[in-house]
Amino acid sequence: MPEADDDDRALSLPVGTQLTGTDRFIAKGRVFNKIRELRQRAGLTQAELADRVSATRQTIIAVEAGKYAPSLELAFRIARVFGAPFEDVWSFDDAG
Repeated sequence: MPEADDDDRALSLPVGTQLTGTDRFIAKGRVFNKIRELRQRAGLTQAELADRVSATRQTIIAVEAGKYAPSLELAFRIARVFGAPFEDVWSFDDAG
């Protein structure tokens, strides 16, 4: 059996499941954010936030509504606009 790496140990697999170098189980999950709350607290419109992070207003609308998970780069830019740690803006629920 291959040596388990950190990613393998973090997974919840059925008893007896063996992972090989090519087999991976990736749980589908959902990204959540506090953008609307932070944006309103900062007194920004969706268009103003979009300008500050080099995105479109439509992208900000979709991200706020949870209909679109942004790139990691955009997610970090959004957190920086609010001066907040990444984890204070974004969360992931692997239960979906």
